[in-house]
Amino acid sequence: MRPAWELGIAKGSSAQEEDAGGGLSSPVSDHDALSGLLSRSGFNERVRTLVDGHPNESYLLVYGDIDRFKVYNDLFGTPAGDRLLADIGAMIRDLMPAGAVAARLRADHFVCCCPRSSFDPDRMLAGLDSWFSSYREDFTFFVRLGIFPIDDPSLDVSLMCDRALLALRSAKSGYAGSKYVFYDEKLRSSVLKEQELAGEMIAALEGGQFVPYFQPQYRYATGRMIGAEVLARWNHPTKGLLGPLEFIPVFERNGLIATFDYYIWDQACRCLRSWIDERGFEGAPRLSVNLSRADIYRSDLCTYLGGLVERYGFSAELLHLEITESAYMEAPEQLIGVVTKLRDAGFIVEMDDFGSGYSSLNTLKDVPVDVLKLDMGFLGASASSRGGIILASVVRMARWLDLPIIAEGVETKQQAAYLASVGCDYMQGYLFSKPVDRDTFEKLLEGTAVEGLAHPFAESLQDGAAEFWDADSRLTLIFNGYTGPAAIAEYDGEVCELIRINGEFACMLDIVDDEVSAELVRKNFLGVLQQEDRASLEEALQAAGEGDAVCELRYRSAAGKGRWLRLHLRPLSRTGSVISLYVLAEETTEEQALRDRLAATRDSIPGGLLLYEVTDGGVRLLDFSDAWAELCGCDRDECLRRVRDDAIAVVCEDDRRIVEEAFRKLQSGSRLASCTMRVNKGDGGFFWAHVSMSTAYRADDCLYAVAVVIDVTKERESEQRLRRQNEAQQQLYDAIPCGIVRYTVDDGQHIVSINKKGCELLGYRNMEEFIASSGDNALMSIHADDVPRHRAAIERLRNGSKPLDFAYRYYRSDGTVGWIEGTSAYELGPEGEPMIQSAFLDVSGRRQKSHELDLQRFTKVLCSVYDEIFEFESLDGRFRVLYSAMNPESIGIVLPLDEALERWMARIPDGVERAGLRKTFEECRASASGKPSACTYKISKGDNAVWCQSTFIRVSDSSMLCCNKDVTEGLAAEDRRRAWQDERYRLLTEMTNKMSFDYDSDTDTVLLYIDRTGDGVEAQVIPHYLEKLASTRSGVVHPDDMDDVRRMFEDARAGAAEVSTEYRANYYGHGYAWYRANLFVAHDNAGAWHLVGLIENIEDERDLRYRAENDATTGLSNHATTQDLVAAALANLAVREHSVCVVLDIDDFKAVNDNSGHMEGDALLRKVGLVLRSSFRESDVIGRVGGDEFVLLLKEVDMDVVLRKLNQVRARISATTVPGLGHAPTLSVGVYATCSDDRTYRDVFTRADEALYQAKRAGKNRIQVYGS
Repeated sequence: MRPAWELGIAKGSSAQEEDAGGGLSSPVSDHDALSGLLSRSGFNERVRTLVDGHPNESYLLVYGDIDRFKVYNDLFGTPAGDRLLADIGAMIRDLMPAGAVAARLRADHFVCCCPRSSFDPDRMLAGLDSWFSSYREDFTFFVRLGIFPIDDPSLDVSLMCDRALLALRSAKSGYAGSKYVFYDEKLRSSVLKEQELAGEMIAALEGGQFVPYFQPQYRYATGRMIGAEVLARWNHPTKGLLGPLEFIPVFERNGLIATFDYYIWDQACRCLRSWIDERGFEGAPRLSVNLSRADIYRSDLCTYLGGLVERYGFSAELLHLEITESAYMEAPEQLIGVVTKLRDAGFIVEMDDFGSGYSSLNTLKDVPVDVLKLDMGFLGASASSRGGIILASVVRMARWLDLPIIAEGVETKQQAAYLASVGCDYMQGYLFSKPVDRDTFEKLLEGTAVEGLAHPFAESLQDGAAEFWDADSRLTLIFNGYTGPAAIAEYDGEVCELIRINGEFACMLDIVDDEVSAELVRKNFLGVLQQEDRASLEEALQAAGEGDAVCELRYRSAAGKGRWLRLHLRPLSRTGSVISLYVLAEETTEEQALRDRLAATRDSIPGGLLLYEVTDGGVRLLDFSDAWAELCGCDRDECLRRVRDDAIAVVCEDDRRIVEEAFRKLQSGSRLASCTMRVNKGDGGFFWAHVSMSTAYRADDCLYAVAVVIDVTKERESEQRLRRQNEAQQQLYDAIPCGIVRYTVDDGQHIVSINKKGCELLGYRNMEEFIASSGDNALMSIHADDVPRHRAAIERLRNGSKPLDFAYRYYRSDGTVGWIEGTSAYELGPEGEPMIQSAFLDVSGRRQKSHELDLQRFTKVLCSVYDEIFEFESLDGRFRVLYSAMNPESIGIVLPLDEALERWMARIPDGVERAGLRKTFEECRASASGKPSACTYKISKGDNAVWCQSTFIRVSDSSMLCCNKDVTEGLAAEDRRRAWQDERYRLLTEMTNKMSFDYDSDTDTVLLYIDRTGDGVEAQVIPHYLEKLASTRSGVVHPDDMDDVRRMFEDARAGAAEVSTEYRANYYGHGYAWYRANLFVAHDNAGAWHLVGLIENIEDERDLRYRAENDATTGLSNHATTQDLVAAALANLAVREHSVCVVLDIDDFKAVNDNSGHMEGDALLRKVGLVLRSSFRESDVIGRVGGDEFVLLLKEVDMDVVLRKLNQVRARISATTVPGLGHAPTLSVGVYATCSDDRTYRDVFTRADEALYQAKRAGKNRIQVYGS
């Protein structure tokens, strides 16, 4: 049994409500014996008692009807109908809550009175649908409900039931399906009008006030009329001409629709007889009349219609009968039986409004109609819409089913042109004519010829071709699993569409997992082929119109894979210019490759071909090519004579053993064998031949071998000539007066050869001694510091560079270091392998002389600027004094490098400065840029100390100069300049009451001028400012604002003239406050840039800004700010695709203010704000948008996480105590998952707010997700 909440009724629990509900404690006489519910009199009495006894409760009266109950009775019998009514009564009794009463009034009409607070119509309807669908799976019920809100309890209960019944009747109009309607006064007015019309209908029928109207149908291509649909108009004496929508539903509800239909059919037949008499059968238009759902149930329908056309004397095929899909939904078996009888009687049956119902394809599959009338709702406003595609597919489907199709409701030329373009040529609508009276229609007939409604011409070209469209047929089973790659195609002269393919065909075309390519291939197979392959297939498609055809083409998949296919085409059927084909495919890629290889082999063999038979008894030459005889220097007959008794007689005696061994290799099972031999020519000479043999066929006692013979005489002679050249080249190689080395580059730099002079330059006697000492690695002899340059040069040569000059240091055999210079070039070895050849000379002496001259030149230039000049030679590890103005006698002194450094460092008293000097020294020595490096430090000089500046300059790979200068006086001048600068900044700070800021990019130092105590400005020096910003300023600049401060300096470095930022800092030790730095960039005479300006406190300004953007009560964003923040967040596509908008409010908040006071109300608002802030992330948008309503945008978060968090928020709020409030406060919440189309605050707010409204309607204190 389904729980009560699933039917939308909430169970009550109080004893008073149970007593008021009555249950089964009422007297038996007040109850309906079949259903066990109250009778009409018992219901009226109990409702009156219930409503009067609970004046503060609001009630609804719900009137229900089981649609298709009569059909159920007819199909399954009255006893089954009675059991259904009893089961419905039991279901209602079980589910009816306390505080509600229910009754069965008559037949399948039930009524219930229940509290409005416990009733949800949507959930009620869904629950009833579920119960009825599970009651009997082979029959469909619909439930219709009329709901009357009891706003005036003084009304008589019978009147309440009547008004609920009015709402029920309104619910029963329109489409098939369950539905509910609420009563209102407009409904009552419409019912009164309907009753007025109903009272006049019989008299109107008898008085002939209903007249037929005709809407013509045309063939678009010829403009000729093919018939007309018969419609009805009521020529009312006082109300004028009434359309069918105003009176047809009244006829249906009053049970007079069949009488009305018979009347209209008779009028139509009367007109048709008249036109036949005037124009003859061929000139009379066929007429289509409508069959209502009630007509389907009339047992005499077919008899009546047959008698009607017989009475008027014309063929039944001139009277077309239109049925609707909704009739199929109500009684499918009944409709199928009726249609079958009507067609058997010769009537043409049309399916009206095809595509407007719930199950159009099922209807078409089951109901054997003759004509489709297409609902133009498919096409919509644009022929380029998806509806246009569906419409084209329906037209094509109708053509396959051999069904004519008429499009009704055609209103524009564009619609008509589109319909004609997709093959729908029959049309009806206002574009051609509106429904007209008989006189007007007859005038239209006079101006046009009438033609019949033709079926699509579908010619079957193969027996049983239709079986391909039967999912259960034997042909379909074979097609899917046994034929190999196969397809069904349609070709219209331009496009070849694959309308059905099996799995093997899809695999062959590589479209199984590629939906895009699959769609392109299916829509037009010709379109995915290359031009030459497309022409081959088009030729075969044209030929297939006359019979079977075959073509071979190359198909290239989207992934670039090409394969050869052979397609066998067999025609199945032809409809107009469209031919349906069965396509069987096979892959011929390997076959095509074999053909290509055979052709290439035949064309490319420069020698001869021989075929041998090899047995244990010997070898026999079976056949040979003319090219072999030509190689042997004789004609074919002479060649046959020479090998008649000995197949290898032409082979030189010394080489016969080699050839015999090749044949034995084949006999032992090997597939291939080869050898090189000399062959005696007819003129007494010989030639060298290379023979490649392969086994063509192997039998039990013999094998057949094919041999390809190529003349290699020239190659042999070249080899001998090359060997002699190599010997002479080696002699020349060793005699060259410079070193030459050749080494590989692909598999490591392995030495291939080095001449004698090269070995001597490196300190070895020959190549063997060199390899034994150093190995064959070409890098072993190059100084380690020069190896990277050598590798870079090799890479440039491999990339196509011209020969490169080089100069490297190298290790001699005795461990000393020398210099070589030379040129390297890229070349290919004998086997085509990449190699490098280098020629070189030892230039150690020349390099040393050049270095000494360079030092003299440097010293002459630098001695005018510096007081001392030293040389540090790292290769030899020595220190040398080149110049000294203070100690001339020290010039030329040479010391070991380490000892000189130790003496120098001993004269520097400060350890930090010693470390700085050593660091500068090492950095310059390791640097490859040659950029000078400077270091300033204090040095002891007797009893005094002077400031010295050392500048290091790297002048070669191993040599570095150190230039020293006394800068004591210069530093003193700088100190005086700095003191004046400090005074200027002090005055600026005092005058503006702001901090002054000066950053020196050269030293990474900040001077900050600040008045900490109010007693005067102090200058604070902050060294290594940017380098150690995160560590040294962590207690001053707020951690969250470090990146903003650093970014300001990066902008200045990038070239900005002015920079500014707002950040929090604790400059005075009183906690963090907000500051703004406004700085600009200035450059000094030394070339360094400075960042200078003022820093001001903006705490008050920030506070004002906060108050303007935030709600005063909760501290959350106010309404305007929330809208801006949400809109800004939705500008990000990632946020739109994966976020959640929440709208929530406090249930009954007005009661809090009224009962507990506004102070408590504000306290509750603050509590909600605090809970929301603490429950979600800082990046989320949380705002109060008015009263007790809050909006949240939770960014990039899953829905299940949001729902879990919101339940936690509700629990925390429910745990809050509000003085004077008799219950815990609760929240109602609406939730909406955003999507990529949401771009504005309104987009997400309206949907979340609608979900909130649904949560409120469902009883409050709950969470409702939009769309669920």
